[in-house]
Amino acid sequence: MRSVEFSLVFANNCYIRSLINTGCVKCRDFFVNYTFLRRTVWELKIWKWREQCLAYLIAVAVLTTLGPFGTFSLQTPDRILYWSLALAVGWVAIIASMTLVLRHPDLDDWPGAARAALAVAIATAPIAWGVQAVEEWLRPERDPIPIVHFALNIVVVCGLIVTTMYFRINQRIGKMPQTDRSPAPFLDRLPFELGKELVSFSMQDHYVEVTTTKGTTMILMSLGDAMEEAGSYGGVRIHRSHWIATDAYRGLVRRKGKLFAKLMDGRELPVSRTYASTVRGLEVSKG
Repeated sequence: MRSVEFSLVFANNCYIRSLINTGCVKCRDFFVNYTFLRRTVWELKIWKWREQCLAYLIAVAVLTTLGPFGTFSLQTPDRILYWSLALAVGWVAIIASMTLVLRHPDLDDWPGAARAALAVAIATAPIAWGVQAVEEWLRPERDPIPIVHFALNIVVVCGLIVTTMYFRINQRIGKMPQTDRSPAPFLDRLPFELGKELVSFSMQDHYVEVTTTKGTTMILMSLGDAMEEAGSYGGVRIHRSHWIATDAYRGLVRRKGKLFAKLMDGRELPVSRTYASTVRGLEVSKG
C-alpha cells in the first residue's frame, strides 16, 4: 500500500510541477517574445520626449493667450491651469492611442489617414472625460455645453494634434537609434563563417533568421532584441517581421498593389504601410 501511495504522490507532484513549468514558459514567452509588447516598448523612442514637452508647453502658451472656447473669461492663472490640465490629459491619451494604432501588427497595412482617424476615435472618450472634469472644477458656473458641440470641439483639437504628431514621427518609424559608433553587439552572435556584413533579419516564430552576405543562420531571440543589439549598424525596419541593412537596400518595387524592398542578394521582402515612408527615405539618402 505504501508503495502505491508513494507512486500516486510522486505522480501528482510531477503533474503539478509540469503545470507550473508550462505556465512559467507561457508567461515568459508572452512577456519576452510577444512582438507587440517588445516593439512597443522599444519604439517609444521615436516620440523624442524633449520635443513632446516643448510642443506641449508651446500649445499651453498659445491657448492660454488666445483663450478659445470661452476660456478667455477666466483669470490668467486659472486659464494657465485650465489649459495645462486639459492638454496634459489630451497629450497622454493621444500618445497612448497613437502608440497602439501605429505599433499594432494587425494595422500595419492600414492607410495613414485611417490609422490617424482610429487614434482620434480611441482618444476622444478619455479626453472628453478629462476636459469635463477640468470644466466642472474651474468653470462650474458656465452654461451647459451641448454634447454635440462639446464632442466636436474635442474631435477638432484632438485631430489637429494627432495629425501634427503623425506627420512628425512618421519619418522616424522603423529607424534604428544611433547611440554610438562602437561595433554592434549583435555581430558577436554570428558564426565566424558568416562574416559581419548584415543583409536582413526576419522573424520566424521565436527565432530571428539572420542573413549576411555569406549566408543565413537562425538565432533564438526576438526581433526587437536583435534590432536593439544592431543599433549602431545602419538599418531600418520595413515590416513587423523584417529589418534590412541600409547598405543592402537596392530599391522599391510594387507587385499587385503591395510594396517590396529589393535587397543586394536578389531577395524581395514586404514593406508595410507603417514603414513605407522610412524605406522611401533610404532612396532619398542614397540618391
